[in-house]
Amino acid sequence: MDRTAAVGGDFSELYDALSGTLYGLALRLCETPELAEKVCSQVFVHLYHHGSEHDATRMTVMQWATQLTHRFALLSAVDERATEERAAELLDADNECSELSGDQRHDLANAYFGGLTYREIARHRGADPNQVCVALSGALQHFRHRQAAGR
Repeated sequence: MDRTAAVGGDFSELYDALSGTLYGLALRLCETPELAEKVCSQVFVHLYHHGSEHDATRMTVMQWATQLTHRFALLSAVDERATEERAAELLDADNECSELSGDQRHDLANAYFGGLTYREIARHRGADPNQVCVALSGALQHFRHRQAAGR
């Protein structure tokens, strides 16, 4: 694919031709629709910037794009799991968190380390957003009380 083909009207045609298939694949490979959207964005940015690297003798643009989608989805899953594991390690090791419930620790890790909103956390774990909001509020209130007590 020529770099000039990725610019302007041709790129919008490419997007229209590939987006449905790539998003469907990303949805099957990713844990959340948000992550699938992120993966698709990464693929299209890559196609835009590296379109000249496509070798039409080796594979079609669709094959290349699906290969990229698969690769980016796997990398995103690994990154997400590593972040969750690191957050869990830090929160489990911290005495300040030992009094929090499992949900509170998990939600706090997703909010703080994962940068998720309470609505995204709720969607991710299939919980009521109000319950997640209450859990996060309780965890933060716990930390405020501990800090005010001088701990």
